[in-house]
Amino acid sequence: MDISLHGELNKTQFKQMRDMMAAGELPPAKRQRLLLRIAKLGVIPAAKRHVREQKNADGSSFAKRRYGKKPLLKGIPKFLKVHDMPSVASVRIYASGKSYRQPYSHKEISVGAVGYIQSHGVTFTVNASQLKTDAMQKANKEPCTRRQAIKLRKLGYTVRGKKAGTRRKPSTAEIQTSLQKGQAGVI
Repeated sequence: MDISLHGELNKTQFKQMRDMMAAGELPPAKRQRLLLRIAKLGVIPAAKRHVREQKNADGSSFAKRRYGKKPLLKGIPKFLKVHDMPSVASVRIYASGKSYRQPYSHKEISVGAVGYIQSHGVTFTVNASQLKTDAMQKANKEPCTRRQAIKLRKLGYTVRGKKAGTRRKPSTAEIQTSLQKGQAGVI
């Protein structure tokens, strides 16, 4: 019985492979190696292609995003890995790594969870204090305002001078470029 693999398995090829494995034509080690190769060289490239083309395995298009136009699951296939499980004569394909950050949190979220969220959607509950902290963090990273710079000059803010051990009063423009809002507020 011949099986031709072209980087993917269609239904007839998959049926042929299952019949061949069930008939016991392959020794267990070769069968396991075949499963591993099919997963690495067939299933994972097919998953990458499906994401690139934004189509399901049956050829239908992915469901569109509710908001926005960016493609779904774009960076996820690079995390797909294969785990060989010879004790149960199978392989496991899984998404490894935790590289995505949750909104309003510094915790990482698993790749599989991101895929699920993009496919099925999810509702995040955010309270007022989380929004306030997020807004404050963004605001603190902006350059300081002109009023802050003027007030700092008035209060006697100085910077290091050209000669060692000397201090000088910077211009308001210089203060605005060198300090962020949060830093100016603390000083």
